Amino acid sequence: MSSRAERTDAEHERSTRTRDVPKAKTSAAAVFALIFGLLAFFGILSIVFSPIALPLAVIGLILGAVGISRTKDPRRTGRALAIIGLILSVLALLLAVVALVGGFVLLDEPGVLTWLEDRLADARENLPTQVPEP
Repeated sequence: MSSRAERTDAEHERSTRTRDVPKAKTSAAAVFALIFGLLAFFGILSIVFSPIALPLAVIGLILGAVGISRTKDPRRTGRALAIIGLILSVLALLLAVVALVGGFVLLDEPGVLTWLEDRLADARENLPTQVPEP
């Protein structure tokens, strides 16, 4: 009988210990830093979404810094999410700067604009005059 009472006391003590410890919550800033970092990184890799990738990267950078500072509290988790979001945002910013500088350098070359104009003129000449109806 005493072993059963000891087991019950041990189970009661264990359950009260786990109830007293507050559950850690994930930082919302860290989660959003990861989301914005992913959107910025994949947005800058695509040509279609690259104009909105730069503001997304800046927002992800700010949220990553806030997420890292907020996860210093032991009641908050998500430090790894904030760091990954911060890294992806920095990579997206670097890729955006490289693309912008590369674009300006390319367009600054003397023969590039005339080459592009010639290609556009050739494409216009090769367009069909009439489009067949389906």
